[in-house]
Amino acid sequence: MEPSLRDFGLTPTEEKLYLALLRLGSSAPTALVRETGSHKATVYAVLERLLQKGFVSFIVKGRTRHFQAADPGFLLELVERERKENTAREGSAQALVAQLRALASAPATMEQAYVLRGKRAVRNLLEEILKQGSYDCFSSQGKFHDVFGPYFYQFEQRKREMGLKSRILFDESLRGKPFLGHVHGSIRFIPKEYASPITTMIFGRKLAMIVWSENPTAFVLESPEVVSSYRRYFEYVWRRAR
Repeated sequence: MEPSLRDFGLTPTEEKLYLALLRLGSSAPTALVRETGSHKATVYAVLERLLQKGFVSFIVKGRTRHFQAADPGFLLELVERERKENTAREGSAQALVAQLRALASAPATMEQAYVLRGKRAVRNLLEEILKQGSYDCFSSQGKFHDVFGPYFYQFEQRKREMGLKSRILFDESLRGKPFLGHVHGSIRFIPKEYASPITTMIFGRKLAMIVWSENPTAFVLESPEVVSSYRRYFEYVWRRAR
């Protein structure tokens, strides 16, 4: 009997498609149509909802999106954040992770690049960053604070408690803004004309570029060469910032 994901916010159709992706690995929508027997329009609509909920990501090969199921372990992080509301879900998630991993046709492989869409998916990415010992960030216009509100303050407080080191570059026009007093880490400022609405975060072997809106999108790249290049560029800008 297949495990149920409905307690974690998925509809039966979304659950069916997510489990199919776990079995198949990275797949184009046409493969999912064949695997599930669902109509093409239904598959596309459900994939879009799964993107919003953080259950899948995608890369573009040629001109076609190839989707991949998120590692089931992120269910544990969802439960951890909601423990005060429903502590019983933790045990359920642990059992579900074991069953879901058993369904996968092969060990999960890390894609070089993928896209995350929606607040939940971007928040999952930020939770991943908290697990790092440090990160560098071009935050420029402070959009993280504007879009996430209370979670921004929780994120910074957890950084403080964990002793996580960070260096963040902001637009000069934000100097003196009250929310900056809550940022844990080193802050410097760059001239307004060099500011960008996109936040770039460098952590571990990854680079994440977040486009902020009410429905934010993150482009994540895992490439030692590119990450090393961005680190050098960050160091160059950091030395000249004030």
